[in-house]
Amino acid sequence: MTIAFVPMKNFFELKGNSTKGIILEGIEAKLLETISKYMNINFKLVSPEDRQWGYQKPGGNWTGIIGMVARSEADMGLAYLSITESRTRVVDFSIPYSVLDRTFATEKPEPLSTLSNFTYPFSSGVWLSSLFVFMVTVFLFKFLMEKKRPWLWILIEVFGSMCGQNMRDDKRSWKWRLFLGFWLIYVTFLTLAYSVVLLSVITVPWSDNGIKNLEDLSEAVHNKGYRCLAAKGSADTEFLLTSQMNYVNTIGEAIIKNNWFYDPTKGLPKHLDTKTAIIGSRMRMHIAYGIPPYSLKHMSQSSFGVSHVGIALKKGFCCTEALNSVLLRILSSGIYQKYVEHEVYHEIQRSSKENDELAQDFSLSLQELWGEFILLFCGYFTSFLVFLYECRK
Repeated sequence: MTIAFVPMKNFFELKGNSTKGIILEGIEAKLLETISKYMNINFKLVSPEDRQWGYQKPGGNWTGIIGMVARSEADMGLAYLSITESRTRVVDFSIPYSVLDRTFATEKPEPLSTLSNFTYPFSSGVWLSSLFVFMVTVFLFKFLMEKKRPWLWILIEVFGSMCGQNMRDDKRSWKWRLFLGFWLIYVTFLTLAYSVVLLSVITVPWSDNGIKNLEDLSEAVHNKGYRCLAAKGSADTEFLLTSQMNYVNTIGEAIIKNNWFYDPTKGLPKHLDTKTAIIGSRMRMHIAYGIPPYSLKHMSQSSFGVSHVGIALKKGFCCTEALNSVLLRILSSGIYQKYVEHEVYHEIQRSSKENDELAQDFSLSLQELWGEFILLFCGYFTSFLVFLYECRK
């Protein structure tokens, strides 16, 4: 039996030579070995010259594995193939044995500046709301105090209470005491929340939002000079072009217009520049880049196409029922999932040894605390000005 395949890292790899023997490695290769064992068949491997899964040319001819199976140059095609409507017109498929979820990945966004990280714990809305509450509180304390005090004195006292200082007043009415109690409860929760989040910001530096979804990616491709790479000969661009969302269509059109394709047989690129995104199977990205939140790349949670994966069969294939029966047994026993998890684990192990960041011990340095030190010295300077003001009195 002739099996068409595409050499693909982590999925179908041939290692060794004719002298020592050929060893099949990868998820799909192990699946083929298991199928041949239980169906008791011998197979010959062939690979299309273009090394592609297969897409339909404008003239109607098919490339890659799909083309070989459609022309009966191969009995089966096994290469993590998507089952699409256009492909089912020229070849048959086995029952699905996996699901292909398409997404995109980019380099991780640059870390935010540590100079202003003391402002990150709260959003701009929370900062503005806190400023408004602070100004209203100063006005109310001025109104409730029996002994009239200057506005600057009250401003300093209220700000000091936010920093943990006591508020001074010789004559305190019950209204003043009641309002002070509510104010101190508010300040306690506010300062505790700020302290906790600030500590997390310092120890785990925050990054820019980056490109989160397909709408952001479309905007970046058209207005920010981004590239979007797709695997050559895959069905990814077909899913982009046939989407019902216009901004998804424009991504596919840009890929075809600019010929933004990469060779999938070499695996996913390990390094992307800051203005490049890559689309493809989420599982392939998990294998190549790791699983979030410990991945080496930023992977979007958005999907632009979900399809089943099956084995391509030539029309009139003799052993469809037997093949489907074996596939059901493999899936129900968890063998295929074991192959996937094994490949993911070993690729993460290999990547972790190459990634210097995972081997380094993290310790806080002056660079991470620079903003806090500036804020501290500003506080000292303000305190000195207040001291001079009080000395004049």
